[in-house]
Amino acid sequence: AAHIFTFKYLLLYFAFVAITGLAFIALQRYQSTLIASFNKELARTNEFLSGLAKKIAKYLPPQLYHGIFAGRDVQIATERKKLTVFFSDIVDFTSTAERMQPEELTALLNEYLTEMSSIAAAHGGTVNKFIGDAILVFFGDPESRGAVEDARACLAMALDMQRRLAELNVRWRKRGIAEPFRARMGINTGFCNVGNFGSDDRM
Repeated sequence: AAHIFTFKYLLLYFAFVAITGLAFIALQRYQSTLIASFNKELARTNEFLSGLAKKIAKYLPPQLYHGIFAGRDVQIATERKKLTVFFSDIVDFTSTAERMQPEELTALLNEYLTEMSSIAAAHGGTVNKFIGDAILVFFGDPESRGAVEDARACLAMALDMQRRLAELNVRWRKRGIAEPFRARMGINTGFCNVGNFGSDDRM
């Protein structure tokens, strides 16, 4: 009788251990499923944010984009710096625009601006803005190699732009464009107030 009584308790103990083990396994599986679901959602969110960051990067100079995503404060503030500023525009662009169809002109202008922007980035220039056919680039902010080296880099960039434009003109003439682009370029070194201007909502 004592052995049977002990055996019953042993069976109850094993049953309890089995139920506890099964419950633990079920809990682990539930947690694994939950974590996998969170990971998928996190991957989707990261993919979305990565795509969004790439889209935002199209509207900002690389130096400014990297500064913002590195955690730099975005506030209305300026500082005085010595910059070398480059400005170029296309000669007789208005008359060129009148001769060409809008789609053809748009494709040509986008190709030109893409090539010039790549050259500016290769020399460390900050493409501040496009103003129609004009390009404004400066050297010395947010990164500077010193006023002299910034000016030299700007001059080297301008020469590369002229060489590249001559190559593009050859290509464009072969495509049937009789009068391709000619660019005027100006460079000046001086002190500027540089930073964020505007309102709290838009800078």
